[in-house]
Amino acid sequence: MKDLIAFVQRSKLPTIWGNQSRVRAGGLLAVHGSYGEAAGEAFAIAARILRGTKPAEIPVAFPKRIVTAINLRTAEAMGLAVPPSVVVSATVVVR
Repeated sequence: MKDLIAFVQRSKLPTIWGNQSRVRAGGLLAVHGSYGEAAGEAFAIAARILRGTKPAEIPVAFPKRIVTAINLRTAEAMGLAVPPSVVVSATVVVR
């Protein structure tokens, strides 16, 4: 992972990751659903299937909470200006 992040930083490629740990390691931005919420939803779906509900009858579930993480040091190193509204709305901000 460190090699990939180092390559992205050297190349100044703005990237969006699916995990905030990569943002903490130097990635630019991450957006994902709440993992705790997803686990709870998975258990509920499994329980419904075990009780006899056909999988095709279970509606698609979308995350109710979106986690966003941004690394301001990486953005500055890439020469990107991050709007204050993005910083305020981010769940995790690495400075």
